Amino acid sequence: MTRRKLAAILLIGLNIWMGLVSCGRHMSTENTTSGTDIGAEYPTDGAFPQPPVPQHFENVDQFDADQVAEAVTREFFSWNITEDAGVTDAAERAKPLMDEPFVEQTEGQWGMWTRVTGPTWRSFKDANATVSVEVTPNGEETPQDAELTKYRVYTVTQHILGDNFERHQRYTVKVTVTKLGVWRVSAFVVDGPTDAETPAPVNNEENQA
Repeated sequence: MTRRKLAAILLIGLNIWMGLVSCGRHMSTENTTSGTDIGAEYPTDGAFPQPPVPQHFENVDQFDADQVAEAVTREFFSWNITEDAGVTDAAERAKPLMDEPFVEQTEGQWGMWTRVTGPTWRSFKDANATVSVEVTPNGEETPQDAELTKYRVYTVTQHILGDNFERHQRYTVKVTVTKLGVWRVSAFVVDGPTDAETPAPVNNEENQA
């Protein structure tokens, strides 16, 4: 969705909200102040519908910066190895919650950010590998949040398992989200991968006890 379309949707919602405020003011017979907007409230998050997004983002609250930042990060690294032609396919699925200028400036680079080469991707495919993704706040110091801009750092851990194949790797991802009525990712910096620890095996007998 372009910025212009997004702005149009938000403007329509704002006009509807202002119309309701105006009607309510004229219908009221108490505590009115003729000729002024004293007492009128400006719209808040949730005052108008969120823009439509694909099904995998339907449960994301676009008025919540943290949800948007984490959803984009998780989708970017959720590779569907059997179906995807490469890592860029997952990045494309994350695009609906990205700011349009950011997409225009960086889309051609996404395939390089994860540092997965063609031979490596083919090895994943040959092993019929699947990927599970963990996204956790990193705790690294970030610039101070502002009203319309927030900064988040995540640790992304991937567990890639296939036929006689096992790989565990970790990325650090720095995300900037900007409020355009709703929140959108406007910067995304990837560092890694590094080797991650192999998860401890699950003891089913203990879980059943």
